[in-house]
Amino acid sequence: MKQALVFADRDGRELNPLNENYSPAMLPIAGRPVLENTLILCQAAGIDEIWLVTGDNDFELRSYFESGARWSLVIKYLRARAGEHPANVRKRIGSRLDSGVVVLRGDIYRSLDLLTKAPDGQSDTSEFKRELYDWISEHHVNQNLDPLAWPPSSNTAEFSGEAHHLIKSLKDYHYLATNESASAVELIQPGAQSDLHHSSIESGTTTLGDYSRVEIGARLNGNNAIGSSCLISRGAALENAVIMNGSFVGSGMQLSNCIVDHSRVMRVDLGVCLDVEDPFFVSSNANPINTSFVLIVFQQALAAVLLLLTHCGVGFFNPTPEHRRCTQRRLARACKGEIRLFGRPRTTAPDISPNMPWTEAYLAVPEGAISPAELQFGSNASPTVISLAEIESNRPLSISVVARLTCAYFRRSVVVQ
Repeated sequence: MKQALVFADRDGRELNPLNENYSPAMLPIAGRPVLENTLILCQAAGIDEIWLVTGDNDFELRSYFESGARWSLVIKYLRARAGEHPANVRKRIGSRLDSGVVVLRGDIYRSLDLLTKAPDGQSDTSEFKRELYDWISEHHVNQNLDPLAWPPSSNTAEFSGEAHHLIKSLKDYHYLATNESASAVELIQPGAQSDLHHSSIESGTTTLGDYSRVEIGARLNGNNAIGSSCLISRGAALENAVIMNGSFVGSGMQLSNCIVDHSRVMRVDLGVCLDVEDPFFVSSNANPINTSFVLIVFQQALAAVLLLLTHCGVGFFNPTPEHRRCTQRRLARACKGEIRLFGRPRTTAPDISPNMPWTEAYLAVPEGAISPAELQFGSNASPTVISLAEIESNRPLSISVVARLTCAYFRRSVVVQ
């Protein structure tokens, strides 16, 4: 059995603030984490067992790779101590490592181009595996492991080259994510259950992760890498952008030469990081409890509280008798779970023609007791403005979103009263 000792214990502080959600080994490039390429090459070289050395925040890494069965590998995990030298890790494992075990870093991006040279027949397979094994064998366990230590020293320069890429900065990662994705496809590479119309791509190439959607009307130029579970709204424009997993880009946003991680935009060409507070522009697209029992009960309980307050004359930003009765009826329906707490009004505005291009989209917005659009623009705003705002603000609810809208409802009430 051939073994490999793979180090994936970097905390990624040189990639701040991206390291808050990703370790260097788990950064996605061309649809796969950096570490996965290393494991694929190890398996192709005939290695059977991997000792994977991780850092403190290794939950995501362990959850993704698990036992290694998906790659026909046996993965054993060992957590490194803070600042621990690779030689000390080797000593802790002891005799469980063979004398000829290969030692390498797993947070260095390795291209899979060499696998395209694999022989079709079986006669040259053993020779190809031997060449591949020698190629990935940066060090052996009986050698000096100083060059594998992190932070890197001058000796680490031996990892550089066309096939080995050491990610030491956000600029390094952005370059790899956009260029490796571009080299992998000619125009579009959609993931599983993803949605991207070719008319959105004006130039360059785009890779799209699983369960992601780019709405018609979005504009894509250059080389873009969009992760999994992302939503790019119509009217958004991307150019040489990296959109991390679970991110939302709103209508009207123009992003170039940047990395977007939820509500954070990192311009790699300017070295600037911006936290966007308004979720209309960029935010998290993750919704772990969208239809959960907890969210439903939370909305019903909150609707009951608001209904009780309305009977006391509290919580109206348009305190006319007709509006009071209408609000109370809607809140009562929300208490019963018939409608959402926040959504479009029950009836469409009379000024909206059925022939308008957005009428169908407006009617698809779930009905709710309180209109988010009216919270923003007021109940006396133009019906056209209200309907379009309802469409743009229609996103999956979560407890945090419901709480934020409730605060906006009371702030609006206080201002008007």
